[in-house]
Amino acid sequence: VTGFLRATYAAKHILARSEAEWRRIRPLTGAEDGTILRLLRDAYRQGIPQRFNQADIKAAAKVFKILARQGGSELVGPSNALNPGTFWQGFKIGSSVQ
Repeated sequence: VTGFLRATYAAKHILARSEAEWRRIRPLTGAEDGTILRLLRDAYRQGIPQRFNQADIKAAAKVFKILARQGGSELVGPSNALNPGTFWQGFKIGSSVQ
């Protein structure tokens, strides 16, 4: 899992910085023109997580509790709290991801 996450963040790092790589993958995006490609690129870059730490995990747990309280088991299943093993602890998003 850690190796996979490292590889995905290496790819994200490239796509965050390289215009040439976006031109190379344009056929894969389905972008019909340069404007659409730029919009896809910009939205992708904005969506790259810059950090994920204990504060983020606590916030996710809080949101889950609200969802469980409001939506019940139909929304979140039988649990009323986020499982402690939900987030992989073996990988940290590095400061080089921007």
